[in-house]
Amino acid sequence: MIVGRLFWVLLSVLLVVTGTSILTVKFVEAQQPTDEAGSLTTTPEPTATPGPSENGDPSALPEASATPTLPPAADTPSPTPVPTATTVLALTGLGWFEESDSPAPAADVSILALSPIDCAVLPAPVVGFEVSRGQDPDDISDFINDLTANGFNVGSVDISGGVNPPPCVDVLIVYGLSQNRAIASPYTPAEGALLQAWAASGHGLMLFGDWGNFRAGTDALFQTYGYTQQGPNPVTDVTDFDAPAPPPPNAWVIYQTDNFAGHPILNGVTSLELLAGSWLSSATDAIITTDADAVPANAPVMAAFAAGAGCVTLVTDSNWVGVAGGGYFKQNNATVARQAIQWLNGCTNLKLSKVAAPNPVQAGGLLTFTLTAINDSVAAVNNTIITDTIPLSTSFISATGPFSGPDANGVVTWSLGVLNPNTSASVTMLVQVDGQTPPGAIIANTAWITSSQGLSDTATTLTPVNLPVVDPQVVKAVNKNQAQTGEVVTFTLTVSQTAQSNSNATNVQVVDALPNEVDLIGSPEVNAGFTQVIGRVVTWTIPVLAPADVRLMTLRVQVNNSSPPPLTVRNQATLRFDQGADRLSNLVELFVPASAPPSLPPDDNDNNNNDNDNESEPAATATPVPATPIAIAQPAAPAVLPVTLLPETGNWAVELPLRWISLGLALLLAGVIGMVLKFRLR
Repeated sequence: MIVGRLFWVLLSVLLVVTGTSILTVKFVEAQQPTDEAGSLTTTPEPTATPGPSENGDPSALPEASATPTLPPAADTPSPTPVPTATTVLALTGLGWFEESDSPAPAADVSILALSPIDCAVLPAPVVGFEVSRGQDPDDISDFINDLTANGFNVGSVDISGGVNPPPCVDVLIVYGLSQNRAIASPYTPAEGALLQAWAASGHGLMLFGDWGNFRAGTDALFQTYGYTQQGPNPVTDVTDFDAPAPPPPNAWVIYQTDNFAGHPILNGVTSLELLAGSWLSSATDAIITTDADAVPANAPVMAAFAAGAGCVTLVTDSNWVGVAGGGYFKQNNATVARQAIQWLNGCTNLKLSKVAAPNPVQAGGLLTFTLTAINDSVAAVNNTIITDTIPLSTSFISATGPFSGPDANGVVTWSLGVLNPNTSASVTMLVQVDGQTPPGAIIANTAWITSSQGLSDTATTLTPVNLPVVDPQVVKAVNKNQAQTGEVVTFTLTVSQTAQSNSNATNVQVVDALPNEVDLIGSPEVNAGFTQVIGRVVTWTIPVLAPADVRLMTLRVQVNNSSPPPLTVRNQATLRFDQGADRLSNLVELFVPASAPPSLPPDDNDNNNNDNDNESEPAATATPVPATPIAIAQPAAPAVLPVTLLPETGNWAVELPLRWISLGLALLLAGVIGMVLKFRLR
């Protein structure tokens, strides 16, 4: 008995404790903040920073921890490697060399590869780099790249064996060094005469010299024009020089505007630097001279002049446009070099220009060459003659102007006679490209102009051949989408070529078979070609449709009653042409709706109001009764627990979930009731 009572007492106490615990735990959870995902968050306890002891004992301070080594940032520059050896330029009897190098020229490891000039490939303007003495284009790669960027086409030229530069070369560069050393062998007087005659026929020649033993390489070319490079030692200037420089000091001389003569090559130039150069024996046509305090004083170092129909520049240093020593980028050297090439290219007195059109041209198409002779001199040019050879893969059609030919070699000649100063004359030649010429082929053509004064020039055109593209199309439209029986409708057909077309379409025909449900009214209207109507078939013929042509035809038709409506009338035209297969236009549709039913006569019985007055009473109008809305049961919305933001802590206080409140209170109440009953039973 005692045991049984004790059991019920303990059970009641357990129920009270359990219910109280549930309420307490859930209340505490409701007070804790949560993150955006609903997870409970905790705030770490602040850690006190240890400081010195109150009595100032430094032993109470914490020990300093070792600072970890951090890797460098991604954009931190790497340390510059320290060179293990220093290269020094040494002065020898042959010029400047690196002490680690031998005087013998190194093997050619040229990065800037120049192809031999092919006049059938390179269009004007063309600059040649002479290589017969082992010159390396890498020595002046910055200069060459600059010329290319400014629209010049650069290639190599070899005059070995007395061969003239190709006729399309406008300017020839003869460099005085090879990999910053002496060239393989000196040029000869015969080669000087060859280049002199070539330049005089209407070309530009840019000659480079140097100092010491280097000057012997190109001296024969200078002497052809009456100049000699002077001095075993370079020009020096104690006031205008670039330091530091290899010995002897003051040899990298800076020339400024007080050293310049007025010349187009020096337009806008304020300074030029020659990296140890010789000087000229003659001051004729000099455009740059040394200072009065230079050694030698007032000596010419650069000359520029016209020679026959061509022009020539002489410079007593090579490194000023070279890579070695960074010469090309010193002072205004790059500007002077570019302007020298431009002057040499444009200084000839008699010029020939040539234009080919169309460019590109289609196989089988016509190609017109327009040639213009220009006399820029102050004197008349006599016996001016233009010659042009019929290019391969073409046949001669006609020419304009006083021409003769073509002769057995396919040469056409125009005799222009006297060409007065600052005047020009133009002639044309028409050829037809062979129809079997493959796409991508190049029609190359070079023409010449000569005169009694020895003035001459050349001009070359390169015209690519495109594959003929013929791509006509026909588009059909209707002015309305729906029409009643008997109504008139207009069809419009537009014929054109797509954007990629480049050739004419021939014998173009549009065939339109009209549907049975419509009849043609009148005759078709077109803006080109002609039409033919046989039965219900309209045929429109356009003999030639050029790529830019747009042709129109309109057809007026009337909807007939051959088929009972409602119905849909569909129509589509066919396009035919010589160069391709038949093509269809887009499909147009016309909807013909059913006719409206006829109106019925009024029924006397319907209108009888029994008053025998032949008047109709208005029908009674029913008063609309508003519809009673039908109540639709909606699911009860879930109860929303109130949420309160605690102003001081920022934590959310949420009322306890109903299920936990019920469980906790039930257990607590059961335990209390059990204890009360047991004690009362006692």
